[in-house]
Amino acid sequence: MEVSTAWPAQGPPLLWKQPIGLGFASFVVADKRAYTIEQRRGKETVAAYDVDSGRELWTQSWNAEYNDSTGDGPRATPTWDEGRIYALGATGELRCLDAKTGAVIWGKNILSDNQAAEPGLGDGCFTAGR
Repeated sequence: MEVSTAWPAQGPPLLWKQPIGLGFASFVVADKRAYTIEQRRGKETVAAYDVDSGRELWTQSWNAEYNDSTGDGPRATPTWDEGRIYALGATGELRCLDAKTGAVIWGKNILSDNQAAEPGLGDGCFTAGR
């Protein structure tokens, strides 16, 4: 795949626009779907969007909310691997989801499972001495 560098002066054409929840995650794109994790009210939500239309295809949510002085919501971009989405929420919830349906394959909280304190940065970014 080649990335075009010859764009019109006004930039590349807008294909679609979709409002999403709060957070700092980016998107991972695979199999014509774009996946992200976002804060929707009191829930962290992994969402799949059709890359051609922007239409939301599925969501998977759990009760979790992260707020601090740097901003609200999840911090880590999901990962796609062999038809699965791996998403880590800001409060330590790690979920493996079926990329086509959003069904939970497995989930755990990496902080509580390891008796670890929240690191203060969200998304399970641990620092030495914590």
